[in-house]
Amino acid sequence: MDAPRFHHQYQPDKLDLEPGFSAETIAALRAQGYTVNVRDGHWSNGECIAIDPKTGDMLGGQDHRSAYGKAAGY
Repeated sequence: MDAPRFHHQYQPDKLDLEPGFSAETIAALRAQGYTVNVRDGHWSNGECIAIDPKTGDMLGGQDHRSAYGKAAGY
């Protein structure tokens, strides 16, 4: 949940990245022909709930890049 996000826009054809992607990744994307724009800050916040397939337990996780939000299962 804490990983940097990306957004691919079809029209105009461009790829927006949050900070945190390596220089090698950005260079590889540009080498493949992507127009890459690295934006300041992060623009989204995520929470997830996963169900452990062995136990059925619900596991919550939040995006720790923000000081708000929580994931809860019941």
